[in-house]
Amino acid sequence: MHHCPFCKTQLTRGENKEYETGIEHVCDPNQEHFPVRSTWVCDNPDCVAHTAQVWWNCLGEPSAELVRIKIPFPENIHSK
Repeated sequence: MHHCPFCKTQLTRGENKEYETGIEHVCDPNQEHFPVRSTWVCDNPDCVAHTAQVWWNCLGEPSAELVRIKIPFPENIHSK
């Protein structure tokens, strides 16, 4: 099974999407349509991949929707 590289939670099957793989982009960068394929997602609500809506394709390549998330600023960044 595949696991999230951020939190190590087992990935679950996400929705099917039409997307381009890295190999397809290199071989035919002008291709306009792609097959509908499986995606894999992290269901851990505490994981940054889940919050940022990152998903992995059938080859394990990561991708994400363009969403804005608020990332908290680390406390004590200027500790003495």
